[in-house]
Amino acid sequence: MSRVIGRWLEEESRERGKEAEQHSQMVAEVITSIKAVKYGCWEEQFEARILDANRTALLRVAKCGKLLASLNVCSNPTVDLISFVIVTLHVLGMRQPLTPSTLA
Repeated sequence: MSRVIGRWLEEESRERGKEAEQHSQMVAEVITSIKAVKYGCWEEQFEARILDANRTALLRVAKCGKLLASLNVCSNPTVDLISFVIVTLHVLGMRQPLTPSTLA
C-alpha cells in the first residue's frame, strides 16, 4: 500500500512542479508586459489566468497533503484505523486543513 501511495505522491509532486513553473512563467510574462496589459485593458483576462492557476495549484497541494497523510498512516503500524478515519473525515468532509491545533 505504501508503494502505491508513494508513486501517486511522486506523480502529483512532479505535476505540481510543472504547474508551478508554468505559473512563474505566466506571472513573469504579465510583469514584463504590464504596460501593454494596462494599455489594452487586459487586466481581467490576465487576472483570470492567474487565479485559475492558483486554484489548480491549491488543489494539487491539497491532494499531495492527503496522499502524504495516507502514506504516513500506512507506513506507521502504531497509528490505528480510528485515528485515520477521524483525520480523513475532518480533512475531506469538513474541508478543513490539518493543522497542529486540530490534532491537539
